[in-house]
Amino acid sequence: MNSAEFKVTDTESQEDVSYSHKGYSRVYGLKCDLINKCLQEEIGYGRYQQQLFVLTGLGWMADNIWLQGIAIVLGQVQQELRPSRVEFATLALFAGLILGAMTWGIMADLIGRRLSFNITLFLAGLFGIAAGGAPNFVTFASLEACLGFGLGGNLPVDGALYLEYIPQKHQWTLTLLSVWWAIGQLVASLIAWGFLANFSCDATATVCFKDENMGWRYT
Repeated sequence: MNSAEFKVTDTESQEDVSYSHKGYSRVYGLKCDLINKCLQEEIGYGRYQQQLFVLTGLGWMADNIWLQGIAIVLGQVQQELRPSRVEFATLALFAGLILGAMTWGIMADLIGRRLSFNITLFLAGLFGIAAGGAPNFVTFASLEACLGFGLGGNLPVDGALYLEYIPQKHQWTLTLLSVWWAIGQLVASLIAWGFLANFSCDATATVCFKDENMGWRYT
């Protein structure tokens, strides 16, 4: 065996040790490096990345539509359901957000970003719609917590899903996703403006029945 062969063997053994310290084999590490190199230098920022920007942006927009919508309707919820502390609805929502972020941050690595994205949006939509039919405040707050569980999971998954498929020189577009957050706030406000202005109890009413206060449920 000549010196060149010894040199190659020595280099490979050093790489094996280096990858073993990271918790995976040299072969797996080289494959990951190759994929990352293709994503960062070969693929570029094309139609797929643009569509992904819109898709994940719509996810962020939907998240803020729900969050803004809850904040807007609390006044009508208090007037109709008459809880002792309407702030408990916000507390339940944010408790769900914390649990959702903790759970889906891990689940996204186990079952994949795309599936986590779809499940969290589905949960948010399902429990958000259900909250509109809540007969009492306890049910409303409980459904808000479940809604928050979906939203809390979707918020970080959106960014991770987008960031994994864009080259390094275009990673600044991740901050541009915040535009969709603002659009969501605008859309929620416009929807609430139309429903709450026309389907709500008078602010001075001492008794507010469900059939006279459907605006927040429609919203």
